[in-house]
Amino acid sequence: MSQSQYNDFRQLNLLTMVIGALYHDSSTRLGITDNIALVLHFLYDNGQRCPVSDMYKLTGVPKQTINSSLRRLESAGIIFLEPYNGRSKQVRLTEKGEEFMHQTIGQLRGAEIHALDDWSPEEVESYIALMTKFAASLRREFIKLESPTIGV
Repeated sequence: MSQSQYNDFRQLNLLTMVIGALYHDSSTRLGITDNIALVLHFLYDNGQRCPVSDMYKLTGVPKQTINSSLRRLESAGIIFLEPYNGRSKQVRLTEKGEEFMHQTIGQLRGAEIHALDDWSPEEVESYIALMTKFAASLRREFIKLESPTIGV
């Protein structure tokens, strides 16, 4: 790896962390945890219902973390779990949950959309294409990783 590639990646990595911190700060301002925000974002983007297993698979968040967030949301009356495809469960928003999502993730989504107001359609398309390409490249490279010989 050249010094230029290393510096480019450091900048990409820093920007990824800055964006993560912005999402954390916004969740805190809205009075929800990062994991609750993630679950609600997922529901927002998937029609206010989805199989629990999709949350594990598509977010990369551990099952226990998702389950803890779901239990908190369920006890608050925001969601309920219903049978789905055999033993699987599906998450659905309650009426209270729909309002809560509007007050939290609805605000975040509005801010996300407004953040792109000064971007041209070509810039948005290019960003999506580049992020898609980067994710695919990372996936290919991460598959090659090997476990260390020294454990902790």
